[in-house]
Amino acid sequence: MQSDPSHPDIEVVLDIQDDLVKSGFVHQREAQMTVIDKMKMNSDHSKIGFTVDIGNQEIITGGIKCMKTNKILSHIRLENISSMEFGADGDTLYYVETDEHNRPYKVKQLSLETGNAQSIYIDDDPTHYIDIALSKDQ
Repeated sequence: MQSDPSHPDIEVVLDIQDDLVKSGFVHQREAQMTVIDKMKMNSDHSKIGFTVDIGNQEIITGGIKCMKTNKILSHIRLENISSMEFGADGDTLYYVETDEHNRPYKVKQLSLETGNAQSIYIDDDPTHYIDIALSKDQ
């Protein structure tokens, strides 16, 4: 985490240049057109899940930053997703993949320890859009 020198009370937890470009998650030539979409923290605040729109093409890519090491997890790159949530254990990630028409249709479960992902729900009806969210009591 970095501090903003002009605002010492603000802590920067994810920066396009300092985190995404330096880690190779986003290429320098795409950085100017990249937008951070959403960020989510796991239960013990050791990881941040983030989604970015690389190149401003409305195609969302997800990743994870470890707050203990201040590094992007290079083995986790989720292409064509719409949303994500951490599981209660903090080391499981649930996310929604989109199809070729950018329609959210598949929920997957990913182990952050092993990198193994499995589909847990698929809806092939083109009139349905899938989303996931935590309830207020998680």
